[in-house]
Amino acid sequence: MNPNYKDLHKVADQLEHKFSDVVDDASHPLARSLQSEIEEVVEDIEMNKSPRAVEDRIKSVQKLLDKARSLQGAVISDGDYGMLFRAYEQLREQVRRQPNY
Repeated sequence: MNPNYKDLHKVADQLEHKFSDVVDDASHPLARSLQSEIEEVVEDIEMNKSPRAVEDRIKSVQKLLDKARSLQGAVISDGDYGMLFRAYEQLREQVRRQPNY
């Protein structure tokens, strides 16, 4: 793994576990889509994909989080949505600061 990605990987992995902890209905199709995209963020980092590719995957997670929020608590509570959305925004900012961005 790219040494510059070690911190990104740690954060992405923690966010994957955090999502599993806060999801209200893991069987909901949107929750499964979110889980899959979140796993892809971790895998993209592990595979040393370009920072722009990782950033695009994070944007995809954020779009799905917005859809989940619109379901008004069916998948995730508003408070958990806000926490996850901000955490992914911070991860995205870290990706943008990578030397090969």
